[in-house]
Amino acid sequence: MRLIKLGLISFVVLGLLITIISLLMPSTIFVSRSINISAPKDSVYAHINDLKLWKDWCANMEGASVVYPGNTTGLHAAVKVDKTTITIDSLSLKNIYTTWQTPSSQLTGSFSFLPNSNPSVTSLQWQFVNHVSWYPWEKFAAIFSDKAIGGFMEKSLDKIKLVMETSN
Repeated sequence: MRLIKLGLISFVVLGLLITIISLLMPSTIFVSRSINISAPKDSVYAHINDLKLWKDWCANMEGASVVYPGNTTGLHAAVKVDKTTITIDSLSLKNIYTTWQTPSSQLTGSFSFLPNSNPSVTSLQWQFVNHVSWYPWEKFAAIFSDKAIGGFMEKSLDKIKLVMETSN
Protein backbone atom coordinates (compact mmCIF):
# COMPACT_ATOMS: atom_id res chain seq x y z
CA MET A 1 0.00 0.00 0.00
CA ARG A 2 2.82 2.41 0.87
CA LEU A 3 4.47 1.65 -2.47
CA ILE A 4 1.29 2.48 -4.38
CA LYS A 5 0.87 5.68 -2.36
CA LEU A 6 4.50 6.69 -3.06
CA GLY A 7 4.06 5.93 -6.76
CA LEU A 8 0.87 8.01 -6.96
CA ILE A 9 2.42 10.98 -5.13
CA SER A 10 5.53 10.78 -7.35
CA PHE A 11 3.35 10.73 -10.47
CA VAL A 12 1.39 13.83 -9.34
CA VAL A 13 4.56 15.74 -8.36
CA LEU A 14 6.24 14.87 -11.68
CA GLY A 15 3.13 16.00 -13.59
CA LEU A 16 3.06 19.31 -11.71
CA LEU A 17 6.78 19.83 -12.29
CA ILE A 18 6.41 19.23 -16.04
CA THR A 19 3.41 21.59 -16.16
CA ILE A 20 5.31 24.34 -14.30
CA ILE A 21 8.31 24.00 -16.63
CA SER A 22 6.04 24.17 -19.68
CA LEU A 23 4.40 27.35 -18.35
CA LEU A 24 7.82 29.01 -18.50
CA MET A 25 8.11 28.20 -22.20
CA PRO A 26 6.79 30.64 -24.84
CA SER A 27 3.37 30.00 -26.33
CA THR A 28 4.26 31.60 -29.66
CA ILE A 29 6.90 29.89 -31.79
CA PHE A 30 8.56 31.60 -34.76
CA VAL A 31 10.32 29.58 -37.45
CA SER A 32 12.07 31.68 -40.06
CA ARG A 33 14.34 31.07 -43.05
CA SER A 34 15.67 33.46 -45.67
CA ILE A 35 17.50 33.32 -48.98
CA ASN A 36 18.89 35.64 -51.64
CA ILE A 37 17.61 34.93 -55.14
CA SER A 38 19.30 36.32 -58.26
CA ALA A 39 16.03 37.42 -59.86
CA PRO A 40 13.99 40.63 -59.79
CA LYS A 41 11.57 41.07 -56.91
CA ASP A 42 8.57 41.30 -59.27
CA SER A 43 9.30 37.85 -60.73
CA VAL A 44 9.74 36.20 -57.32
CA TYR A 45 6.64 37.96 -55.96
CA ALA A 46 4.54 36.78 -58.92
CA HIS A 47 5.77 33.21 -58.44
CA ILE A 48 4.75 33.19 -54.77
CA ASN A 49 1.48 35.05 -55.35
CA ASP A 50 0.28 32.38 -57.83
CA LEU A 51 -0.49 29.17 -55.93
CA LYS A 52 -0.49 27.13 -59.15
CA LEU A 53 3.23 27.89 -59.49
CA TRP A 54 3.95 26.54 -55.99
CA LYS A 55 4.10 23.01 -57.43
CA ASP A 56 7.44 24.06 -58.99
CA TRP A 57 9.06 24.78 -55.64
CA CYS A 58 6.97 23.95 -52.54
CA ALA A 59 8.36 20.77 -51.00
CA ASN A 60 5.07 19.48 -49.56
CA MET A 61 3.43 19.40 -53.00
CA GLU A 62 5.69 16.64 -54.34
CA GLY A 63 3.52 13.57 -54.85
CA ALA A 64 0.62 15.10 -52.90
CA SER A 65 -3.02 15.42 -53.82
CA VAL A 66 -3.39 19.06 -54.92
CA VAL A 67 -6.82 20.68 -55.43
CA TYR A 68 -7.48 24.30 -56.40
CA PRO A 69 -10.98 25.14 -55.06
CA GLY A 70 -11.17 28.53 -56.76
CA ASN A 71 -8.95 31.52 -57.38
CA THR A 72 -5.21 30.71 -57.34
CA THR A 73 -3.75 34.21 -57.50
CA GLY A 74 -3.88 37.09 -55.05
CA LEU A 75 -6.12 37.76 -52.07
CA HIS A 76 -8.14 34.75 -50.83
CA ALA A 77 -6.46 32.40 -53.29
CA ALA A 78 -6.41 28.86 -51.93
CA VAL A 79 -4.99 25.41 -52.55
CA LYS A 80 -5.64 22.14 -50.74
CA VAL A 81 -2.54 19.95 -50.44
CA ASP A 82 -3.59 16.58 -49.00
CA LYS A 83 -5.27 17.65 -45.72
CA THR A 84 -3.71 21.13 -45.53
CA THR A 85 -5.49 24.17 -46.94
CA ILE A 86 -3.21 27.10 -47.79
CA THR A 87 -4.89 30.48 -48.19
CA ILE A 88 -3.44 33.90 -49.06
CA ASP A 89 -4.96 36.15 -46.40
CA SER A 90 -3.44 39.50 -47.25
CA LEU A 91 -0.73 40.98 -49.36
CA SER A 92 1.16 44.17 -49.96
CA LEU A 93 4.16 45.11 -52.08
CA LYS A 94 6.51 43.86 -49.34
CA ASN A 95 4.61 40.88 -47.82
CA ILE A 96 2.35 37.96 -48.62
CA TYR A 97 0.54 36.49 -45.60
CA THR A 98 -0.81 32.94 -45.65
CA THR A 99 -2.75 30.58 -43.40
CA TRP A 100 -1.95 26.86 -43.34
CA GLN A 101 -4.98 25.02 -41.92
CA THR A 102 -4.92 21.31 -41.07
CA PRO A 103 -7.66 19.37 -39.27
CA SER A 104 -5.72 19.70 -36.00
CA SER A 105 -3.81 22.99 -36.20
CA GLN A 106 -3.35 26.33 -37.91
CA LEU A 107 -0.11 28.13 -38.77
CA THR A 108 0.31 31.67 -40.01
CA GLY A 109 2.97 32.13 -42.67
CA SER A 110 4.46 35.19 -44.28
CA PHE A 111 6.77 35.88 -47.18
CA SER A 112 8.68 39.14 -46.78
CA PHE A 113 10.61 40.78 -49.60
CA LEU A 114 13.47 42.53 -47.84
CA PRO A 115 15.42 45.49 -49.25
CA ASN A 116 18.58 44.60 -51.14
CA SER A 117 21.20 46.99 -52.49
CA ASN A 118 21.30 45.05 -55.76
CA PRO A 119 17.98 45.41 -57.67
CA SER A 120 18.58 42.14 -59.55
CA VAL A 121 18.73 40.19 -56.25
CA THR A 122 15.67 39.51 -54.11
CA SER A 123 16.04 38.83 -50.40
CA LEU A 124 13.16 36.58 -49.42
CA GLN A 125 12.26 35.71 -45.82
CA TRP A 126 9.69 33.01 -45.06
CA GLN A 127 8.32 32.84 -41.54
CA PHE A 128 5.79 30.66 -39.73
CA VAL A 129 4.10 31.63 -36.47
CA ASN A 130 2.69 28.82 -34.35
CA HIS A 131 0.51 29.65 -31.34
CA VAL A 132 0.32 26.77 -28.88
CA SER A 133 -1.93 26.43 -25.85
CA TRP A 134 -0.69 25.92 -22.30
CA TYR A 135 -0.80 22.12 -22.45
CA PRO A 136 2.65 20.72 -21.61
CA TRP A 137 2.67 18.25 -24.52
CA GLU A 138 1.99 21.08 -26.99
CA LYS A 139 4.73 23.25 -25.51
CA PHE A 140 7.30 20.45 -25.59
CA ALA A 141 6.25 19.43 -29.13
CA ALA A 142 6.76 23.04 -30.25
CA ILE A 143 10.45 22.72 -29.40
CA PHE A 144 10.82 20.41 -32.38
CA SER A 145 8.84 22.59 -34.81
CA ASP A 146 11.98 24.41 -35.92
CA LYS A 147 13.50 21.14 -37.11
CA ALA A 148 10.29 19.83 -38.68
CA ILE A 149 9.11 23.03 -40.37
CA GLY A 150 12.56 24.53 -40.94
CA GLY A 151 13.77 21.61 -43.06
CA PHE A 152 10.71 21.87 -45.30
CA MET A 153 11.21 25.63 -45.60
CA GLU A 154 14.90 25.31 -46.50
CA LYS A 155 14.19 22.71 -49.17
CA SER A 156 11.40 24.86 -50.65
CA LEU A 157 13.50 28.04 -50.64
CA ASP A 158 16.38 26.22 -52.35
CA LYS A 159 13.95 25.01 -55.01
CA ILE A 160 12.41 28.45 -55.66
CA LYS A 161 15.94 29.89 -55.92
CA LEU A 162 16.81 27.26 -58.52
CA VAL A 163 13.55 27.78 -60.44
CA MET A 164 13.83 31.57 -60.47
CA GLU A 165 17.53 31.68 -61.34
CA THR A 166 17.25 29.18 -64.20
CA SER A 167 14.20 30.91 -65.72
CA ASN A 168 15.94 34.30 -65.91
